[in-house]
Amino acid sequence: MIDNILKISDNIPERVIDMANKTRESKLRATERYHEKLERVVFRLHNDGSDGFLKSDIEKAADAVGESMNAYIIEAVRRRMEGWD
Repeated sequence: MIDNILKISDNIPERVIDMANKTRESKLRATERYHEKLERVVFRLHNDGSDGFLKSDIEKAADAVGESMNAYIIEAVRRRMEGWD
């Protein structure tokens, strides 16, 4: 398999490889800048459902309203915190 990759890469012009590398590096830098703006919050659920629901339940509920699981959780927290000062 590696031999096939090497054969394919031998046929690709160097400038195309350079452009692909620059694009990849640019995307990585953009992703890093985006992640710097975010704060990571981790929470854990018991996998036996003893919290009253499972991760799969959150995924299904989020999917049902067309949201990512992250967006669904943020909205749930926002609603719970309404009126808090």
